[in-house]
Amino acid sequence: MSLMLMDNALERIDQARQGAHSSQKHHLLAGAVQIVGELRSTLNVRDGGPFAANLDDLCEYMSRQLVAANLHNRVATLDEVADLLREIRKNAWMVQSCMTVQIQ
Repeated sequence: MSLMLMDNALERIDQARQGAHSSQKHHLLAGAVQIVGELRSTLNVRDGGPFAANLDDLCEYMSRQLVAANLHNRVATLDEVADLLREIRKNAWMVQSCMTVQIQ
């Protein structure tokens, strides 16, 4: 499930990046922020060690960047967040090990 969530966030970012109308772009990026927030909410920061804490910080950063990209129409920022999500996706097994709730 976490892979599907990350894929969905990446898809939304890509659609917004490709010049969706502003109201549609806002909706797509708001959805991506919600997905990143959902992934973040499942992290076990207390018991997950430094990886979980770093991932929590990274999720917070990505959410802020998505909001900023939406407000200021920054395609480069969308690219940055998409690259970060792809890197996290490559290590999905580590992400799963840090979750309080295992989403399958």
